Amino acid sequence: MKLTYTNQSFSSSLLRNIIKFLPWQLGHVGVIHGIYSDFDMIAIMIASSGTFLGLVLLFMGLFRKDKRHLGDLIAGTKIVLQ
Repeated sequence: MKLTYTNQSFSSSLLRNIIKFLPWQLGHVGVIHGIYSDFDMIAIMIASSGTFLGLVLLFMGLFRKDKRHLGDLIAGTKIVLQ
C-alpha cells in the first residue's frame, strides 16, 4: 500500500494526521477534564464529540468504496494498493 497526495506538502500530511488522531485526543481530554470536574457538561461534550468523530471516521472507512475518511478527503490523499 502507498499513500498518494494530490498536492504533496507538509501541511497536507499534518492536517490528515491531526484529523486522524483528533478523536483519540478529544476522548482523553474529556476524561481527564471530567476527573477534575466530576464529569460536568463540558467534559461529557468533549468526550462525546471524540466518540462521534471516531465513529464518523470508522464508518467512512468501512462504507465508502474508496475507503477514504474525512482526513483523506480534506488533505487530498488516497491509499493505492500495489
